[in-house]
Amino acid sequence: MKKVADSAMSDKIAFYSKGMSDNLEIAASTLRKWSAMLEDTGYPFRKNDKGQHLYYEKDNVTLRHLK
Repeated sequence: MKKVADSAMSDKIAFYSKGMSDNLEIAASTLRKWSAMLEDTGYPFRKNDKGQHLYYEKDNVTLRHLK
């Protein structure tokens, strides 16, 4: 998975969508749909300055439960 440093959470590792979808063994489009659905219910995802989702371990756990 491709890792990215997050200045707000410098002690934690974040992953971009591609890495998270690979980890979950789902299509990137499925991850986008699930992320949008969770956001619609109020689940807070972090995003970088370009608006890309940053996924952390708590997000991995949540998405695995959804899967």
